[in-house]
Amino acid sequence: MLSGKRVLVIEDEPLIAADLEAVIIDSGGIVAGRATSLPDAIMLAANADLDGAILDLRLGSQTTMELLRDLQQRGVACVVHTGQSDRQLIESSPGLRVCDKPCLPEFVITALAAEIDRRCRQPLGNGGCSGGGTSGPG
Repeated sequence: MLSGKRVLVIEDEPLIAADLEAVIIDSGGIVAGRATSLPDAIMLAANADLDGAILDLRLGSQTTMELLRDLQQRGVACVVHTGQSDRQLIESSPGLRVCDKPCLPEFVITALAAEIDRRCRQPLGNGGCSGGGTSGPG
């Protein structure tokens, strides 16, 4: 499902992050990094070649909304996995995939794989895959 895709996990709950990472690996993906704080997430995202990212909406008292927008502008497929119901975020980001906690990590990975596939079908320059770190569906 994620064959060779590089995925960043941004989650401050260790058990949830570990479950997500295990399913990424079981799905053939590569965990490009794990961030438990916003500064770590920003650093990892800036220095990684990513196909996808799973973001918790809130890390402690901080929000990942700005990072989410940055990743999306770079063409990275994103799924928000959150226990926070934020209607404003959802309404301001049409098409954003949101998985409400609690949910099975397999559901989150399926949503991410679908988003990667959707982005790879877009023309280059609009988030489409170039054959580099962000490659076609696998």
